[in-house]
Amino acid sequence: MTIVAGVHGVATPADVGYGKAWAEALSGHIGDLVVDEVRWDSTGTLVGDVRLTLTNKRWRNRQIDMVCDALRDGIAHKMIIAHSMGTVFVAEALRRMDSEIGTVFIGSPLNHPVWKNALRTVGVGGPTPGTPQNFWNEDDMVASGRFLKAKPPQWCKSNRVAVAGRLGRAVEHDAELYLANRLVAETVGSLCI
Repeated sequence: MTIVAGVHGVATPADVGYGKAWAEALSGHIGDLVVDEVRWDSTGTLVGDVRLTLTNKRWRNRQIDMVCDALRDGIAHKMIIAHSMGTVFVAEALRRMDSEIGTVFIGSPLNHPVWKNALRTVGVGGPTPGTPQNFWNEDDMVASGRFLKAKPPQWCKSNRVAVAGRLGRAVEHDAELYLANRLVAETVGSLCI
């Protein structure tokens, strides 16, 4: 059995159990997989999480510490998958831990120029140890900022992927649909070896 750490984005109480959905999305590419849910205290809204991340150092550090603690808790994680706001906390946790564990970011706001500049002003951001694989969909406004001429961070390998919805339309920001993409799933699989 392969155990990976999964770090969610903005979460509501209904999102408990996302690890099973993530494992199911990857099941066509990776056999016996368990996604260990690494939790942080999301407010349940993107606006609330972004506001606290940018304005409340104590809250921000508590979230990063929660991720660090979960990654150090003795479970032998093969790699980390982080989605959306979870990528912000994972990137900083990896810097603090000086860890080179294989990492996949999906739907990360770290590409977004407004977000990158805001993080820089609060002392968060910059290179992580190793080279995270960053997957983004150009229709995902959280991740691409395409209308703002987003440039991927130089410290990770950036991969643009198509994320097709059930009706054949692009779905902006859904973690399970990112994970169902062949390139994303194959990358996760290669890091689990």
